[in-house]
Amino acid sequence: MLRNFMVALGMSVLLAGCAPLVGVNANSTKPPSAETRKTFQGGTTNMTFSAHGTQVEFLSKDGRTALWYPGNGIVLQGRWRLVGADPTTGFQDNICFQYGANTYNPLTLNYGGNWECEGIALYQGHVVERVAGDPFGLGKRGAVPFVLPRQRTTFAELLKRRS
Repeated sequence: MLRNFMVALGMSVLLAGCAPLVGVNANSTKPPSAETRKTFQGGTTNMTFSAHGTQVEFLSKDGRTALWYPGNGIVLQGRWRLVGADPTTGFQDNICFQYGANTYNPLTLNYGGNWECEGIALYQGHVVERVAGDPFGLGKRGAVPFVLPRQRTTFAELLKRRS
């Protein structure tokens, strides 16, 4: 996943796991489909598993995101948005993420600061759990609850560890 990205330079590594889709305009004003809007309303926390390992990310209703990336000591704050399909390119609806310029994706070797998008189907293929709300308080914290391991896990296992 492409948002899957970042390391606060001088700190630890962060992010999710695929390359951005070429030709997707993150600033497009094309609305996503009703189905995509229904699935991604915000106010949820997604656990994904990809080449980056397990990642936990809170997507707020107002377009903010907070990413708990394996091995990192900080929660990466950023923004997210949905972009509609572009019939001229054949691309589907996309989810786009933007993190600070001082971040780095160790898989794609890209620095942050720009919007990066990936297809909704690709993103959803990496989602292994989704819950309403922000059970780890990621949207309100700078430090992670504890260092997240790369191995696949569950919300239940993480919540037990947090206590």
